[in-house]
Amino acid sequence: MLENKEIISKDKALEIAKSTSGIDDLELKFEEDGNIPCYVFQKDLYIIAITKAGGFVLYILDNEEVGEIKINHSTAVENAQKFLNDLGYDNLKESYYYTDNGICTINFAATQDDVILYADLIKVSVNLENGEIVGLDATGYITNHFTRSLPAEIKSQDEIASMISQDLQVIKIQKCVIPTKWKSENYCYEIHCKTADGTEILIYSNCVTGEENEILILLYSDGGVLTK
Repeated sequence: MLENKEIISKDKALEIAKSTSGIDDLELKFEEDGNIPCYVFQKDLYIIAITKAGGFVLYILDNEEVGEIKINHSTAVENAQKFLNDLGYDNLKESYYYTDNGICTINFAATQDDVILYADLIKVSVNLENGEIVGLDATGYITNHFTRSLPAEIKSQDEIASMISQDLQVIKIQKCVIPTKWKSENYCYEIHCKTADGTEILIYSNCVTGEENEILILLYSDGGVLTK
């Protein structure tokens, strides 16, 4: 995503950091020169990193304490979505979330023509006492986001559904791109199913061949929804 983007100055990065955080007296603490070079600014417990190429917000860390929980998950998602929209991140879809110590962290994946791009991930953390954004990690999105050339000749949803075991109840089918351990990607149907004992699973079947690429278990708890 940063390819051919202009390198911004420290002063420009500071302007972006101030505008994003609403904090006027941020100070440059250091510069990171790893895979994604960035300027890192701080005020007390608040830290924000701005990429040197393009001036994107890479991550935010705010270690403020959380008191009484006053907002629900739906409001947290709304606040996170608005924050991302204000940063210029659009065409995102909420996926999974978890809550810990009053902080709700929500995963958003990019979409392309209703195809979910799971590698292009942004994580946003929301304080459930006041609804403020206390964390952001856009590393996955900035590292991986580009426009995919997806095959036009694919199997239909009905064909894919017919390949699923009759012992499974199909809840929903949607198209997605998933990363592999070989640092490549697979264009798949994500089939949300339920087993006879009520366990919910996600089957990822290749859109072109119908071959099953991966199976995950959905884990529901009071703290959120995750996969295993």
